[in-house]
Amino acid sequence: MTKTVQTIREDLKREVIVDVRKYIDSKISETAGRISSLEMDVENLKEEVEKQDDTVAEMKTILVNQQQRINKALEKANRNEQYSRKYNVRIRGLPEEKGENLRVVLPTRIMAASGVKLNGYYDIVAVHRLPSARGTNSLRPVIVKFFNNDIKMLVTKNKHLLRKAGLFVTEDITSENISLMDKVKASDKIEYSWYYNCNVYGLCKDTKRRVRFGLFDNIDSVIAEHTQNAKVISDTYIGQKTVRD
Repeated sequence: MTKTVQTIREDLKREVIVDVRKYIDSKISETAGRISSLEMDVENLKEEVEKQDDTVAEMKTILVNQQQRINKALEKANRNEQYSRKYNVRIRGLPEEKGENLRVVLPTRIMAASGVKLNGYYDIVAVHRLPSARGTNSLRPVIVKFFNNDIKMLVTKNKHLLRKAGLFVTEDITSENISLMDKVKASDKIEYSWYYNCNVYGLCKDTKRRVRFGLFDNIDSVIAEHTQNAKVISDTYIGQKTVRD
């Protein structure tokens, strides 16, 4: 009887162990299947992400190229606009009179202040007043378009004399170039900025040389490149001089 009970216990134990193992194996198999499915899903997601990354990279390239084209178009438009003003100057301080004829008044004042003789109907292509700043009663400035650059230079070369007479002569610069001059001037690596012949320049503090800037240039990058190039030229010159000596 005791052996029979013992035998039954052992049989039951073996059956339980077998059942547990089967259950565990089935769960392991089920879990492995799920893991395999998840791994496939992850791989598929990776492929999708890579495709999306490629698409995003392609779109970024397209946007960069498009922005470069837009910048070139804006630079060209600004340059053309500035070139169209090449023979222009703005004059502040000219007293305004009702019914004035600026083709007569302006040459007369310029002649009196500087000795430069102008024919208001030949040397001047166009002349008129500009609106004054909003909310002010100041004298409206005058914009003048001369017949050619030689005539313009006669006036601008004598602007120090005109200034003494209360007439202030400046270039007719586009708003884009004025903004660029302000950006260049704001750099702590630039002593001052100026406009000349449709271009904007700045004087580099380190090299004491002028640097030309474009409308969409990174100011710091341009200065860094200029400084590096100046150093290379200087080192080359010193090396050549040492060899000669």
